[in-house]
Amino acid sequence: MLSERSTDTNSKVLGPSRIISVAITSVTPMEPSTQVQRPTLTSLVESYKRTFGVTPKGFSSPLGKNDHPELDSLEELGTGEITLFQSHIGCLQWCVTLGRFDIATAVMAMSRYRVSPRKGHLEQTKQMIGYLRKFKLGSVRVRTGIPDYSYLGKSPEYDWMNSVYGDVLEEVPKDAPAPLGKTVMTTTYVDANLYHNLPLDVPSRVLFIS
Repeated sequence: MLSERSTDTNSKVLGPSRIISVAITSVTPMEPSTQVQRPTLTSLVESYKRTFGVTPKGFSSPLGKNDHPELDSLEELGTGEITLFQSHIGCLQWCVTLGRFDIATAVMAMSRYRVSPRKGHLEQTKQMIGYLRKFKLGSVRVRTGIPDYSYLGKSPEYDWMNSVYGDVLEEVPKDAPAPLGKTVMTTTYVDANLYHNLPLDVPSRVLFIS
């Protein structure tokens, strides 16, 4: 899903160029194109350096293993630090919007503390920024052809005619328009971060259309 390799790209700017930007590489069908927000990450790292006087430390994950921000017992942040925490969350949310959904669960978990964050919560957003700095070349790989799932083997056959819903008939509209265009295949990935952020779990779904 994420690629760390460098590539020459043509920039396509969405919104203010210093805040939101993506770079797109055109390629042949079934070959990956990339969508990277390098100016956004650069601005985020530079802002971090101006605030803390150091470059953010690189991390291998957005949040630490067995991290429970809801159990943070450190003192609450002051007014200035709350604004800084909220700024971090806003920038990280933009990164998710631009394709860095590898941090989506972590950002979602930390966003609930925007009103009254604690010292530990600020450290966790700093870790997320450090993670993005370490994997700054991460990108979304887009394939435009029909995926080949033959390596997964044949799907098991199920008879759904007499299920928990009873002996029912499928309602098919008789006046539906004829399908147009090329055939597409949908692929859905479902997962959940169970009880990491007590008492909640964070489900996620990623839907691909060919």
